[in-house]
Amino acid sequence: MQGRAEVSRLICEEAQIPYKNDFVSGEEWAKLKIKTPFGQLPLLTQEEDPNFALAQSMTIARYLAHVGNLTPKDLKLSAYCDMLVDAVADFRGSFYKASFSPNRDHDLKDFAETKLKDFLQRYDAFLQKSPSSPHFFVGTSLSWADIVIFDFLDEVSSVKAFDYIKWDEMYPKLKQFKSEIEERPALKAYLHSDRRPQKVAA
Repeated sequence: MQGRAEVSRLICEEAQIPYKNDFVSGEEWAKLKIKTPFGQLPLLTQEEDPNFALAQSMTIARYLAHVGNLTPKDLKLSAYCDMLVDAVADFRGSFYKASFSPNRDHDLKDFAETKLKDFLQRYDAFLQKSPSSPHFFVGTSLSWADIVIFDFLDEVSSVKAFDYIKWDEMYPKLKQFKSEIEERPALKAYLHSDRRPQKVAA
């Protein structure tokens, strides 16, 4: 798993927004923590504006999506993106809880057979209703909601949670959606590069 900042990296890659990863050690974090808005990472800062420090992973992602023109201009479609993204955050919380549980195998299996199945059923239904199904969830072009959903599917597959259920047989459009997103040139180049963190904390 690449952690909560990965979706922001994916947005930057797709939108060609320059960025730099700064990973901090435990000793560095002890000094930095008190200076952050909520004592948490990830944190987005700007060299040109030392007073700018943005916390909360989805707030950061949403800001970058606006910068990269990955948010719909239509307010209703933009709100629909926010709905899909916020719901992913709820499912992701359950996923992380299972992934870092002392009973990891048992809890991941339980997650896959309950929460993950619920996610797949609901998001497959959303995708089926899209005018551009199975390409995009909102409207007829890529939005940050697509990247967030792809990131969650990719993260879940990285720990083999899909092995517990036959998701590719039950939800072929979702599988096609994931494949199409990871084949986008900028994202494909990043996903197969050594610039992508191999594994970081959630």
